Amino acid sequence: MTPDTLTGSSFPQQPKRAIIYVRVSRYRDKDEKISPELQIDACNTLAEREGMVVIDVLQDLDLSGKYFAKRQVEQIIERIKRGKADVVLVWRWSRFGRDATLSS
Repeated sequence: MTPDTLTGSSFPQQPKRAIIYVRVSRYRDKDEKISPELQIDACNTLAEREGMVVIDVLQDLDLSGKYFAKRQVEQIIERIKRGKADVVLVWRWSRFGRDATLSS
Protein backbone atom coordinates (compact mmCIF):
# COMPACT_ATOMS: atom_id res chain seq x y z
CA MET A 1 0.00 0.00 0.00
CA THR A 2 1.35 3.45 -0.85
CA PRO A 3 1.24 6.32 1.64
CA ASP A 4 -1.62 8.78 1.23
CA THR A 5 -0.20 11.87 -0.45
CA LEU A 6 -2.21 14.31 1.68
CA THR A 7 -1.68 12.81 5.12
CA GLY A 8 1.47 10.76 4.67
CA SER A 9 -0.41 7.84 6.22
CA SER A 10 -0.16 4.25 5.03
CA PHE A 11 -3.85 3.80 5.73
CA PRO A 12 -6.52 4.94 3.31
CA GLN A 13 -8.61 7.81 4.64
CA GLN A 14 -12.25 7.15 5.43
CA PRO A 15 -14.67 9.29 3.42
CA LYS A 16 -16.22 12.19 5.31
CA ARG A 17 -19.70 11.45 6.62
CA ALA A 18 -22.10 14.18 5.56
CA ILE A 19 -25.54 15.24 6.70
CA ILE A 20 -27.56 17.16 4.14
CA TYR A 21 -29.67 19.90 5.70
CA VAL A 22 -32.61 21.32 3.76
CA ARG A 23 -34.70 24.28 4.83
CA VAL A 24 -37.54 25.93 2.96
CA SER A 25 -39.28 28.81 4.70
CA ARG A 26 -42.42 28.86 2.56
CA TYR A 27 -42.75 25.32 1.28
CA ARG A 28 -46.37 25.69 0.19
CA ASP A 29 -45.78 29.05 -1.52
CA LYS A 30 -46.08 28.40 -5.24
CA ASP A 31 -43.37 31.01 -5.86
CA GLU A 32 -40.82 29.08 -3.79
CA LYS A 33 -37.95 28.36 -6.15
CA ILE A 34 -35.59 26.51 -3.82
CA SER A 35 -37.40 23.20 -3.55
CA PRO A 36 -36.20 20.49 -1.18
CA GLU A 37 -35.46 18.28 -4.20
CA LEU A 38 -33.24 20.94 -5.79
CA GLN A 39 -31.31 21.37 -2.54
CA ILE A 40 -30.87 17.62 -2.01
CA ASP A 41 -29.75 17.03 -5.60
CA ALA A 42 -27.16 19.82 -5.40
CA CYS A 43 -25.80 18.53 -2.07
CA ASN A 44 -25.66 14.95 -3.34
CA THR A 45 -23.71 16.14 -6.40
CA LEU A 46 -21.22 17.95 -4.16
CA ALA A 47 -20.87 14.94 -1.86
CA GLU A 48 -20.20 12.63 -4.79
CA ARG A 49 -17.67 15.01 -6.32
CA GLU A 50 -15.82 15.35 -3.00
CA GLY A 51 -15.94 11.64 -2.13
CA MET A 52 -18.25 12.09 0.86
CA VAL A 53 -20.83 9.60 2.10
CA VAL A 54 -24.25 11.07 2.84
CA ILE A 55 -25.49 9.46 6.04
CA ASP A 56 -28.68 11.46 6.54
CA VAL A 57 -30.93 14.10 5.02
CA LEU A 58 -32.76 16.34 7.49
CA GLN A 59 -35.44 18.76 6.37
CA ASP A 60 -37.15 21.71 8.01
CA LEU A 61 -40.07 22.87 5.89
CA ASP A 62 -42.00 26.07 6.57
CA LEU A 63 -39.49 27.27 9.17
CA SER A 64 -37.66 30.57 9.41
CA GLY A 65 -33.88 30.63 9.23
CA LYS A 66 -33.54 33.31 11.90
CA TYR A 67 -33.15 31.02 14.91
CA PHE A 68 -32.07 27.41 15.42
CA ALA A 69 -34.88 26.78 17.92
CA LYS A 70 -37.49 24.32 16.64
CA ARG A 71 -35.20 23.26 13.80
CA GLN A 72 -33.02 20.18 13.40
CA VAL A 73 -29.79 22.17 13.43
CA GLU A 74 -29.18 21.36 17.11
CA GLN A 75 -29.34 17.64 16.27
CA ILE A 76 -26.79 18.09 13.48
CA ILE A 77 -24.41 20.00 15.76
CA GLU A 78 -24.67 17.31 18.44
CA ARG A 79 -24.02 14.50 15.96
CA ILE A 80 -20.88 16.26 14.72
CA LYS A 81 -19.71 16.92 18.30
CA ARG A 82 -20.21 13.21 19.16
CA GLY A 83 -18.20 12.17 16.10
CA LYS A 84 -21.19 10.58 14.35
CA ALA A 85 -20.84 12.90 11.31
CA ASP A 86 -18.09 15.07 9.90
CA VAL A 87 -19.77 17.77 7.82
CA VAL A 88 -23.12 19.36 7.07
CA LEU A 89 -23.98 20.17 3.46
CA VAL A 90 -26.40 22.95 2.58
CA TRP A 91 -27.50 24.28 -0.78
CA ARG A 92 -26.61 27.81 0.32
CA TRP A 93 -25.61 29.25 3.71
CA SER A 94 -29.00 31.01 3.95
CA ARG A 95 -30.61 27.54 4.25
CA PHE A 96 -28.66 26.89 7.47
CA GLY A 97 -29.38 30.30 8.92
CA ARG A 98 -30.07 33.81 7.79
CA ASP A 99 -27.20 35.37 9.68
CA ALA A 100 -24.28 33.62 11.38
CA THR A 101 -24.57 35.81 14.47
CA LEU A 102 -28.37 35.39 14.80
CA SER A 103 -28.53 31.66 14.06
CA SER A 104 -27.86 30.43 17.56
